Amino acid sequence: MREMGFDIGKHRSRDIEHLDLAEFDRIIAMTLGIAAGLKRLGVESGRITVIDVPDPYARGIEVYRSTAKALQSILESIFGPGDTR
Repeated sequence: MREMGFDIGKHRSRDIEHLDLAEFDRIIAMTLGIAAGLKRLGVESGRITVIDVPDPYARGIEVYRSTAKALQSILESIFGPGDTR
Protein backbone atom coordinates (compact mmCIF):
# COMPACT_ATOMS: atom_id res chain seq x y z
CA MET A 1 0.00 0.00 0.00
CA ARG A 2 2.93 2.30 0.69
CA GLU A 3 4.01 1.83 -2.96
CA MET A 4 0.65 3.27 -3.98
CA GLY A 5 0.87 6.22 -1.57
CA PHE A 6 -1.35 4.86 1.19
CA ASP A 7 -0.31 4.79 4.84
CA ILE A 8 -2.24 1.98 6.51
CA GLY A 9 0.14 1.62 9.45
CA LYS A 10 -2.58 2.49 11.96
CA HIS A 11 -5.25 0.37 10.29
CA ARG A 12 -6.72 -2.43 12.40
CA SER A 13 -9.39 -4.79 11.22
CA ARG A 14 -12.68 -4.63 13.07
CA ASP A 15 -15.59 -7.00 13.27
CA ILE A 16 -18.35 -5.53 11.14
CA GLU A 17 -20.89 -6.33 13.84
CA HIS A 18 -19.27 -3.63 16.00
CA LEU A 19 -19.83 -0.86 13.44
CA ASP A 20 -22.85 1.39 13.08
CA LEU A 21 -23.63 0.44 9.49
CA ALA A 22 -26.33 3.13 9.32
CA GLU A 23 -23.49 5.70 9.15
CA PHE A 24 -22.51 4.56 5.65
CA ASP A 25 -24.31 5.54 2.44
CA ARG A 26 -22.60 2.79 0.45
CA ILE A 27 -20.77 -0.31 1.62
CA ILE A 28 -18.31 -2.06 -0.67
CA ALA A 29 -18.37 -5.82 -0.10
CA MET A 30 -15.28 -7.70 -1.25
CA THR A 31 -17.20 -10.96 -1.78
CA LEU A 32 -20.74 -12.24 -2.24
CA GLY A 33 -20.45 -13.90 1.19
CA ILE A 34 -19.67 -10.57 2.84
CA ALA A 35 -22.64 -9.00 1.05
CA ALA A 36 -24.90 -11.78 2.33
CA GLY A 37 -23.64 -11.15 5.86
CA LEU A 38 -24.36 -7.44 5.52
CA LYS A 39 -27.91 -8.20 4.40
CA ARG A 40 -28.37 -10.47 7.43
CA LEU A 41 -27.31 -7.51 9.59
CA GLY A 42 -30.09 -5.42 8.02
CA VAL A 43 -28.21 -3.45 5.37
CA GLU A 44 -30.46 -2.75 2.39
CA SER A 45 -29.28 -4.31 -0.88
CA GLY A 46 -29.23 -0.90 -2.58
CA ARG A 47 -26.46 0.30 -0.25
CA ILE A 48 -24.21 -2.69 -0.98
CA THR A 49 -21.85 -2.88 -3.94
CA VAL A 50 -20.17 -6.26 -4.45
CA ILE A 51 -16.82 -6.22 -6.21
CA ASP A 52 -15.88 -9.89 -5.66
CA VAL A 53 -12.09 -9.55 -5.34
CA PRO A 54 -10.13 -12.61 -4.18
CA ASP A 55 -8.22 -12.26 -0.90
CA PRO A 56 -4.47 -12.02 -1.63
CA TYR A 57 -3.50 -13.16 1.88
CA ALA A 58 -0.26 -15.19 1.93
CA ARG A 59 -0.07 -15.37 -1.87
CA GLY A 60 3.04 -13.23 -2.39
CA ILE A 61 3.84 -9.60 -3.08
CA GLU A 62 2.99 -9.74 -6.78
CA VAL A 63 -0.53 -10.96 -5.98
CA TYR A 64 -0.89 -8.13 -3.45
CA ARG A 65 0.24 -5.61 -6.06
CA SER A 66 -2.12 -7.02 -8.67
CA THR A 67 -5.01 -7.01 -6.20
CA ALA A 68 -4.29 -3.41 -5.17
CA LYS A 69 -4.30 -2.28 -8.82
CA ALA A 70 -7.53 -4.16 -9.48
CA LEU A 71 -9.16 -2.56 -6.41
CA GLN A 72 -8.03 0.90 -7.49
CA SER A 73 -9.49 0.39 -10.95
CA ILE A 74 -12.78 -0.94 -9.59
CA LEU A 75 -13.13 1.86 -7.03
CA GLU A 76 -12.35 4.50 -9.67
CA SER A 77 -15.12 3.03 -11.85
CA ILE A 78 -17.53 3.36 -8.91
CA PHE A 79 -16.45 6.71 -7.44
CA GLY A 80 -14.49 8.34 -10.24
CA PRO A 81 -10.73 8.89 -10.72
CA GLY A 82 -8.85 10.33 -7.77
CA ASP A 83 -11.65 9.66 -5.28
CA THR A 84 -10.54 6.27 -3.96
CA ARG A 85 -8.84 7.24 -0.70
